[in-house]
Amino acid sequence: MALAGKRLEGGIRLVRPVGNGSHSVAYLAVTPGGQPCTVKLFQPSMLLHAQRELEVGRQFRHPRLARIARLSRLNDFPALIMGWVPGDTLFAHYRQRPALRCEPYAYLTTLADVLEGLSHMHSLGVLHRDVKPDNILVQPSGHATLVDYDLSGPPGEELVGQIGTPAFRSPEAQLGAGLGPESDLYGVGLLLYWGLWGSLPEPDGPPQPVGDRARTELPFQVQAEALVTQLLEPYPLARPSSAAAVREQLLHWRALLSTPAAVTSPPLRLGRPSQRV
Repeated sequence: MALAGKRLEGGIRLVRPVGNGSHSVAYLAVTPGGQPCTVKLFQPSMLLHAQRELEVGRQFRHPRLARIARLSRLNDFPALIMGWVPGDTLFAHYRQRPALRCEPYAYLTTLADVLEGLSHMHSLGVLHRDVKPDNILVQPSGHATLVDYDLSGPPGEELVGQIGTPAFRSPEAQLGAGLGPESDLYGVGLLLYWGLWGSLPEPDGPPQPVGDRARTELPFQVQAEALVTQLLEPYPLARPSSAAAVREQLLHWRALLSTPAAVTSPPLRLGRPSQRV
């Protein structure tokens, strides 16, 4: 169903799709005053997911977290109206891999921003519960915003079945057990692993791919590998549980690197196809 050009109540006009989820499509939209925003359209049967994301997301006022304004409708489709978040998804942005070796300063900035957003969520008693590349939008500078809260909720909440994206689920999420802050940090551990080695770990595989020692090592290589091991511990209580503390480690590593030249975001063009995948 073609929805570009359709208008919601209040005159918000859909421009083009910029992202797809399992049960929703995100659109770049413009207000009657010409300001860009994001409209996330859910399948009609997913109203409860939309309501949950509104309930969780409207409490966040933080630069590293997407802001949600209100819930509307377009025909039978629940529509969340959110602030516009520029950038590409993490995997789309970092095309040179391993990202942490090719663009170490920017990639550490990205992960530090994700951890800053998670730290704020955790301080409010909320887990993200779906930390993955598609839910991280990265600007040219490396700064990032965490999006999508329809699976978010309080620590220890009783869940029915597994939750999250299979490749990024923690072991306890795989079991359908209660989750805590360390479950979100498991996802960060996978992203750090990917940044170091350019791929995700194989189930029951070694801590890092065999033979990669020949590559140029980072000045914090040993510490990064140790942190990956800690974050990917199978037992939640053996993992770090403070997003702020992990962020401080990454910022310490970043301070060892040369600051790259400033990169600015290109202007938003409403009439051109989206580059986000």
